[in-house]
Amino acid sequence: NLGFVVLGSILETVFSWPGVGILVYNAISWRDYPLLQEAIIFFIVIMILDNLVSDILDSILDLRVRF
Repeated sequence: NLGFVVLGSILETVFSWPGVGILVYNAISWRDYPLLQEAIIFFIVIMILDNLVSDILDSILDLRVRF
């Protein structure tokens, strides 16, 4: 669900809440490609770390899952 929260931050623009979503929206509108690339890399890193942490916790908490 963390991925949906991070990647769904574009909805901030609908409710006029300042944040990452409005930053990405403005980068698209102003054709600021370096900022847009950094935002996408940030989202990807957050998704990878989220999956890594959930896999590690799953292997610790579930005794049936072992390496």
